[in-house]
Amino acid sequence: MTVPAVEGSQYWTFEAVQERMVEAWGYLMRMPDGEAAWLRSCSRSSMPAVIRDVRKGDWMETRPGRPGLRSAQVDLVERLLTGNGAWIEGVVPRDRSLVATVLRMRNRKVGFDWRDVAESEGAMAGAEALRKRYSRAITGIAVRLNRNGSSHDLL
Repeated sequence: MTVPAVEGSQYWTFEAVQERMVEAWGYLMRMPDGEAAWLRSCSRSSMPAVIRDVRKGDWMETRPGRPGLRSAQVDLVERLLTGNGAWIEGVVPRDRSLVATVLRMRNRKVGFDWRDVAESEGAMAGAEALRKRYSRAITGIAVRLNRNGSSHDLL
């Protein structure tokens, strides 16, 4: 896991924030109640997107052989996605579903295309507009972390 973009850097970058959020999303999906955990932190359910993915056969099912989570992994999920003061709370409410969709798709590690994001979101905006909204959301988190002096050591 490479957190700082520049060796010895104490600043959060877009890539570092995105990497940590994708990692946390993966842990969230391994939790027995991942959708409910996401709903507690967001104003809009991602369930319609989940239903569409199930119909396409894309949905990641919980498999019995999956290892449990360590407490540090659960803490990461809470700090970034579900807890009080989570990073996602700094994202404009209308963009939280978009961020969730992108994190889910990036977590699958099987090809990523912004046109798929646009289709999943059912957005009237094009793929490029969604990419820009997502970029602003993640960059905003990095800016807030840097402004607050948040250290990489905390995560």
